[in-house]
Amino acid sequence: MRSADGSLKLLSPLPEWLKPGRADVLLSVPNDAPPKPKRVIPTAAPEMLAKRAAAFEAVRKLNPCDITNPFASSAR
Repeated sequence: MRSADGSLKLLSPLPEWLKPGRADVLLSVPNDAPPKPKRVIPTAAPEMLAKRAAAFEAVRKLNPCDITNPFASSAR
């Protein structure tokens, strides 16, 4: 059990030859877990890029924001 001060208390009985007090303990936990796979960055297939381009072209033709010249100054 872990105490508020960061120390550990053993819940099992200690051997009689071990005096009450502090003891240095080294805990080793084996890492048998398989390594994490490397992150794969997805890439768009040519068909997906063509579909995106067609969708953007369709939206551009609709001109939903009525933008004729996006570089024209809006300051008056």
